[in-house]
Amino acid sequence: MSESAAFGLKFLVRPYVCEPFLDEDEQAANAEIEYPSNAPRIYTPGKSVNSLAAWFQGPKKLRFAVQLAHANTTRRVSDFTSVRALYDRVAEQFADELESVAEIMFCTLNTRRVDMDMLLGAHIMLGDTLYVHVKSPSRKSVQILKNSSSLGLTITDNGAGIAFIKRIKPDSISSIDSRIQVGDHIESINGQATVGWRHYEVARKLRAIPIGQRFSMSLVEPLKSDYDMDTLMKDIAVQESLNTNDAIRLRSHGEAEMSQGLPTELIGQALDMIDDELENWVGIRDSALASDIYDLWTSSDDADQFATAIDDTLGPGIISDDAIFGIYNMLSQLGANT
Repeated sequence: MSESAAFGLKFLVRPYVCEPFLDEDEQAANAEIEYPSNAPRIYTPGKSVNSLAAWFQGPKKLRFAVQLAHANTTRRVSDFTSVRALYDRVAEQFADELESVAEIMFCTLNTRRVDMDMLLGAHIMLGDTLYVHVKSPSRKSVQILKNSSSLGLTITDNGAGIAFIKRIKPDSISSIDSRIQVGDHIESINGQATVGWRHYEVARKLRAIPIGQRFSMSLVEPLKSDYDMDTLMKDIAVQESLNTNDAIRLRSHGEAEMSQGLPTELIGQALDMIDDELENWVGIRDSALASDIYDLWTSSDDADQFATAIDDTLGPGIISDDAIFGIYNMLSQLGANT
């Protein structure tokens, strides 16, 4: 399985979630349904007769509210077991608006603004509304003179082959050209297409450009919304109508899982520290990857085992040894101080 296609989902689903999404017929049907007390609470694809499809399509339908960030129509998505499948369901629901799933750039939670703090990441609450940002039809071609080792760009991706800019460091090389914006998809570098690349591959390509050389990037910005602030505030009405602490924990590899609420303060601090280290060493931020790295640290007996586990999971050389041991020592120090 390729890394860009390796996002899986595993749901711990309780029968009574997303109640506001039930119509009157479904609510009436639920009054006569008894869920078996011994039914598995965790679904793993192919390993249980009580499949995720049964939860999605059963009396208590698990569905998520979705809007295109530049439009104002709410649809529901269901029947997905991976991030790619989620995008496929979105494309099906908005078939009249989207030519293909390849137009989807990324999703934000509960806001249609290009807000990287609200980017769909390692956790999504069952009550969240997803706003789908799609490619604009225009392209931007920028020329940059790399006069230092750091471009000031932090790259992330959507898990389906679209790498984009998550952060631009103030007073950096990249901040000089105002056309370079947070949220821009890096479509090519020096004429080489980067569609389908992971974020670390794009970052590695940019790092490899020699200092003193001028290079080009083709950028695609997300289609912007024309809605005013009053409309933006009303957009979260669906999300506020749901009251649930259940969250889906997404992973960069393998299956995701359902958890109760967001991470504890300590784990949240650890994930932020890992993301900071990834940004410092690799030039990327990826909360799902940070969550995976945290799990690998908790299951490793020492730094060497931790390094081997990361190389086995991501591939050798994706994260440098210095970064791996730096993350291990940082997490170990955090654990020792608790």
